[in-house]
Amino acid sequence: MKKHLLFFLGTFIFLNAQSQTANFEVWQNYNVAGVQLHIANGWHGLDSSIVMYGALLNPGAPFYAQIEKETPGNGSIAALKVVTKNQSELTGIIPAGPFPSLASNAVISVNTGTGGFDLLGGWAFNNNPVSATMWIKNAPVSGDSTSITVYAIDNSDGGDSIAAIADTLLGATINSWTKITLPFKYNTSGFNTTLVRVLISSSGNFGSDTTTGAFIGLHDSTSLTVDDIEIVAPTGVRQYVYSSKAANVYPTLVSDILNVNFQQNDETAYLLNIYDVKGSQIKTVRLSKLINTVDLSSLTNGDYIFSIRKNKQIIQTGKLTKF
Repeated sequence: MKKHLLFFLGTFIFLNAQSQTANFEVWQNYNVAGVQLHIANGWHGLDSSIVMYGALLNPGAPFYAQIEKETPGNGSIAALKVVTKNQSELTGIIPAGPFPSLASNAVISVNTGTGGFDLLGGWAFNNNPVSATMWIKNAPVSGDSTSITVYAIDNSDGGDSIAAIADTLLGATINSWTKITLPFKYNTSGFNTTLVRVLISSSGNFGSDTTTGAFIGLHDSTSLTVDDIEIVAPTGVRQYVYSSKAANVYPTLVSDILNVNFQQNDETAYLLNIYDVKGSQIKTVRLSKLINTVDLSSLTNGDYIFSIRKNKQIIQTGKLTKF
């Protein structure tokens, strides 16, 4: 069982020989210390631990559910929504204030000694996955971001070894259902995936005060809604896939705003170039942040090619359709 500090929250998902789709149609209700909570079957939330420990340390104080059932979903009955909320009555090892929400298909256990949490289990997946796709809506507050992390785990020897990770930070507001695809990035050869573990967090880029232990960079009501998660494995012979993508660029079917989120933060400035189908360069944007939004409202409808350059070298290309 791997220990994951609260500073590295994320998200994650499911199984099958070729692919598996997870939806959130069936939910269960339960009561923790007088607070009514609910979650999709097969999923677990950190808010149950927050409520339980909060009630033990401060009996009678109000604590709040941070996982919500959003209806309708993406063409379905329901979706799962995680929300950062101000748990102002928390005391003791878990500091009061805005607190991130976390949902996972693994069992979440709070480590009372460290303030971190442990993850156990996940869903069986016997191929090395290529990508994770899902439909999302995103509502960050005051520069906050949300995050999704999908781990491919090899626990064949009884321990959790991370074979690959598909992840992203989401800093842009996304009001309508938008499909995103996260490629898996593999560590080294020698691992064979046995589990997939999904983490969905309402706050993905924050820290803590080293003196008080309180979280910083969190904002009340930041939320992320997720539906129809699919883990895709290669057909035929099992193979390892190494992603060379530097950034998550979405949506590729774009109306006005294009999101460009880099996999890692460095001090290099990137250039995004957009070309029409004849190869004429029509737009250049300098990208210098981890999370970027690009306004494409001035482009006419049609197909375009984009490239991302670093130090004058093209490191990624792709296709966009403006509508």
